[in-house]
Amino acid sequence: MILNQQVLRATRIKAEKSNIKRKIKKVTVEDEYASKIDDENKNFKKEDGMILYHGLIYVSRKIRKEVMIQEHDTVTSEHFGIDKTIKKITRMYY
Repeated sequence: MILNQQVLRATRIKAEKSNIKRKIKKVTVEDEYASKIDDENKNFKKEDGMILYHGLIYVSRKIRKEVMIQEHDTVTSEHFGIDKTIKKITRMYY
């Protein structure tokens, strides 16, 4: 059986993304800032165990470094430099 490299990469990326989202959900439950967000605040939305701020996934300070490492080290990151990596992260996360 011959395995396609692109398929293997896509599988790895999907697993990594779901793993980091699982961690975000777990840490969000324990996060002090997240606990202060109420349902009346129109800027925030609770969805699938995560908090969204204008569509961006809220990431607790406890796990921000791990999210940055995850996004930097993903196979498709291409490593264009610090500025582009930060832009990529801020398009998805708050």
